[in-house]
Amino acid sequence: MAYSTEIIIIGGGAIGLISALYLGAQGVSCLVLEKKSFEEVVQGKRHFAIAQDVVEWLAYWKIVDLRSFWIIQNAAVRMHGVCTEINFSSKRLGLPYLGVMVHEHILMEMLISMIENHPYVSVMFSENLERIWHEGNRIHVMNKKDKIYTGRCCIAADGKASWVRSQLKSKVLRFDFKQDASSGIVKFQGDAHTVWDVFFKDHCIGILPFSSHEAACILMGPSKKMLYSQKDDLLSLLNDLLHGKIKIFHFKQWDAHYPLTAGRSKEEVQELVLFLGDALEWMHPLMGQGMNLSLRYASRWLKNFPDALRSGICLKQWLLRSQQNNWKAGATVNFGALALQSSFRLTSWNIMRCTTFFPKIFEWYFKKTHITY
Repeated sequence: MAYSTEIIIIGGGAIGLISALYLGAQGVSCLVLEKKSFEEVVQGKRHFAIAQDVVEWLAYWKIVDLRSFWIIQNAAVRMHGVCTEINFSSKRLGLPYLGVMVHEHILMEMLISMIENHPYVSVMFSENLERIWHEGNRIHVMNKKDKIYTGRCCIAADGKASWVRSQLKSKVLRFDFKQDASSGIVKFQGDAHTVWDVFFKDHCIGILPFSSHEAACILMGPSKKMLYSQKDDLLSLLNDLLHGKIKIFHFKQWDAHYPLTAGRSKEEVQELVLFLGDALEWMHPLMGQGMNLSLRYASRWLKNFPDALRSGICLKQWLLRSQQNNWKAGATVNFGALALQSSFRLTSWNIMRCTTFFPKIFEWYFKKTHITY
């Protein structure tokens, strides 16, 4: 006998669990299917920079309260060979703070604890799925033990190597930055409430403090071998560029290494399937915007989902009609990262710097992109 629910969510990462908790709060029954074990899910090593509007949205809907975590007040960008600095401050933007830093394993534990004994949300870990298909107005998912789950709609939030996308043969537009990235932790002293992106000709370094003396670090360059062979020289150059505002002592540890790519599914929806998170789009980690753009995008879909389910309208038509074509923000992040490491880097820098003299541009951007609730 099939397990029946309203929404099947494939992928038990942050996007999948947050989507389930939001819909569950509206009385929509959700089943989350995750291929990893519970132990694997709560052992994540990444750090997320969660923007202020996302933090407040999560708290407003009682999904998870992150307001007591390490505060980000400013974001700054520097370039080797340029004396000036591009700075975005919470005060100038009229915000109480820009965001917070959250460790992945803490966020996942908090989300899972919210789901325990939830009347509308269930999670099944270690689910190895075999097949997905739709019949009429129902979507079906079968695991490798021939157990079938059925629902009115499926949310695919299973990452950039999406199983759902591969099963549905959904095409993906990919871009290779021809760089490798290494993420880890650095020890430092100085301004602990500013995140930094520092650009060199062949490298980019992101520094995101999560305590008074430690920061998440993303080091990006032409190859993993080159990153390690030049890390001491880069550290010296980095400290020179930061002008004493922050001093990096050493790279404490490395947690992950991966090729730097970007991509987007050509379809936002396919039949009764909605793609969210990295299953829809992944991007360059410039200023840590991937998670924030994913949650802003998801919030716009989730806001209207309960009414669509209750109205009795054809969900397939509603999904197609409601597509947002929200690709511009991710494309801007990717293009910006490329431009700041291209032969036109100085021109790109000057364009970026000029825009900071017009606060109305940023006010318009924040109103257009940030979550409303």
